[in-house]
Amino acid sequence: MSKTLIALLFAVPFAAPVAATQYLRVVNAASTPIVAVEAASAGSSAWSRLPLAGHPVYPGRQLGLALDGPRQCRYDLRMVYADGREVLSRGFNLCRHPRLAPATMKVAPGEA
Repeated sequence: MSKTLIALLFAVPFAAPVAATQYLRVVNAASTPIVAVEAASAGSSAWSRLPLAGHPVYPGRQLGLALDGPRQCRYDLRMVYADGREVLSRGFNLCRHPRLAPATMKVAPGEA
């Protein structure tokens, strides 16, 4: 009986994290184009640049971005503007707020 149970345990595939595409809408309410958006798992330093469809996000415009990988809610997000300014939001909850706009961002210490 125990050999059968052990065989069944190895026959059942182990659950892996569910990979899913999540979407983030970036809104530029600033007067300078956004030239880069980067994302990392909250608390991680492994930043990934999200593609901006080949062009900046100009003032007054918005763009939908796809985040691929294991489904999660919390990300650290960084927007880089054409004038060199960076705006950082740590622990951004993508599940609750799929829209990223200046009102939801915080300027990182030491960054202006």
